[in-house]
Amino acid sequence: MTAMSSSSESAHIFQSRDGDRQFIIHPENDEIIVSTGKQIIQGCQLSISVAVWLDELKSMVAHLQKWCSERSARVSGCYLEGRGSKILLLFIPTGTRFNFDLADELAVLNRELVAGFNIGMVEVGQIPAGDVDRFLDLEKARLVYGNSSEASGSVAAQS
Repeated sequence: MTAMSSSSESAHIFQSRDGDRQFIIHPENDEIIVSTGKQIIQGCQLSISVAVWLDELKSMVAHLQKWCSERSARVSGCYLEGRGSKILLLFIPTGTRFNFDLADELAVLNRELVAGFNIGMVEVGQIPAGDVDRFLDLEKARLVYGNSSEASGSVAAQS
């Protein structure tokens, strides 16, 4: 492999031509990285894919916040948690019982989210306020909408 004569020259890696070729990369920390052209291309694609996915997730969260706000009479909270290869969204109804009308709306929302946002599998459910910690790992879950003490049905909020 020949060294480039100037750092302003572009280097090109073509998978068809350079996929099996080894490239030696010298980062500033003097570590040496040896990768094939195919591995470099896949790493770049993955980096782009992660950035795109995060943008989609941010857009979906904004959509969820608006959706919940428009249904504040029926929804007191919404949590999001990553579970393996899917996104779990759990909604807390305002009442103390399962809300069948909200369940119908959540089914429609689930279809909208899967069709409208490129984030993979989404699972939507409804849980009682007092049982949030039974359904979610509160260390990993993020509150998308609502007040955490009201949404989780803490003892102080129920007294």
